[in-house]
Amino acid sequence: PGSRLTLSISGNPSVELRPAVEQLLDYPYGCVEQTTSRLMAILYAPQLLSLESSDDVRIEEANIMIKAGIARLWSMQTRSGGLSYWPGHPYPNSWGTMYASDFLVRAARAGHKIDPRFLEELTKYLKSELARYENGAEGMDASTRAQLLHVLAAFGEPDEAWMARLTEKVNDLDIAGRAHLAAAWFEIGRRDRAMAILPEDTLGLAVSTTTSGRLTSQVRQEAVLLDTLLDLKPDHAWIPLLVKRLDDQRKDGHWGSTLSSASAIASLARYQTTRRVNDRFTGVVRIGLSQEGISFDQSKPLYGKLLGDEGVTIESQGQGELFVTVSEQGLLKPELIKPYERNMRVDRKWLSREGRPIDPAKLSVGDLVYVEVTLDAPPMGGDVVIDNVAVVDALPAGMEVENPRLLTSAVDQGDGGATPDRIEFLDDRVILFTSVTKRPRTFRYLLRVTTQGTFALPPVQASCMYDPGFAAMGDRGRIVVK
Repeated sequence: PGSRLTLSISGNPSVELRPAVEQLLDYPYGCVEQTTSRLMAILYAPQLLSLESSDDVRIEEANIMIKAGIARLWSMQTRSGGLSYWPGHPYPNSWGTMYASDFLVRAARAGHKIDPRFLEELTKYLKSELARYENGAEGMDASTRAQLLHVLAAFGEPDEAWMARLTEKVNDLDIAGRAHLAAAWFEIGRRDRAMAILPEDTLGLAVSTTTSGRLTSQVRQEAVLLDTLLDLKPDHAWIPLLVKRLDDQRKDGHWGSTLSSASAIASLARYQTTRRVNDRFTGVVRIGLSQEGISFDQSKPLYGKLLGDEGVTIESQGQGELFVTVSEQGLLKPELIKPYERNMRVDRKWLSREGRPIDPAKLSVGDLVYVEVTLDAPPMGGDVVIDNVAVVDALPAGMEVENPRLLTSAVDQGDGGATPDRIEFLDDRVILFTSVTKRPRTFRYLLRVTTQGTFALPPVQASCMYDPGFAAMGDRGRIVVK
């Protein structure tokens, strides 16, 4: 009770992508991957941005968002020409630059304007990366190199010598590696060579999810292959198999990570535009006990919001496929929020300046709280490193971050703890981005008590942005401020 449902009904299967598009648009972080993934969804599924608006309005909204996103990517360009992983970082991220460059090519071909200076510096960086590894530098596997060759070919700078070299080593390439190399040959008009790079065993290759470096997953790779086949041979026998695989891997409306969801959305949205249907149907939706209904047909999709405790009846007549998506939003009851550990542990302590535990029920306005958040992962054999973990410590009302950039009485005179890859001090939470191993890492920061009252203390949470199998949440509590 109290939740709200969003109901979408259409004869177009793209409506089923709406929950994944919404997840991408609402995702709170903004690294180069997440920025690019959000833009991918907007580029390929603009009709899902706001179903209550007209088609013209949605397209205009999409164009504005893509223009702003391209500007954000340009702001992440470093002096080398490559893009940094996080805004403001001085060093380029090779894989992130390739991924963003792939989007920029697609956006340009769709008619979006991109400043030539941005693309020129990107191209120089990508060519320098290929030259660096050609001269013996380590760190780029064959499949990553295939992705680089694909992007360069799309930029009009193909390296046929390297493409031919990798073609002779197809067995060294994973699913996406083969797809990228095939796409590189296709870019220069060699469809024959492209098809030869996709032997029969390609569909049977298994892929491990990664959390750093070259980010990938089974969903990501199968989506890249589907996307490539739609260019190479739209009637290829593998296409329906890949579509079904992607559909089967969707859970709760999306594919687990921003990268996987964006890749699946882009390829499935392209596939769905190839469907030729002659559906003819009409229908009506009745809410609760009301006898009045809301009508729809094959040309007029239905989109509506209603309370979660209202019954919904859908009636239809005619022929064709009807696609229905229902999403539910609301707040969980506090007693339903339980701590959990999925291959990761997170612990939060509140300490005094002297290092003694603080009782959250005995705080006073003006108190300083030294927060310690400790992360580790149970031993899983070897020195496993889980990268790109986001730790969210939502602050209770009545407390705020003591800005570490200001010289106040809160200056820490001891060990400041581990250094995260990135930290964001927001009005209502502290967000850390870091890696996790079996060796505990402790991060420290300061809060100040500002307001009298009794407030809920939200649980601290940690999750890997690219592998949902690694996550943890602490216990909730309560604070009392005198």
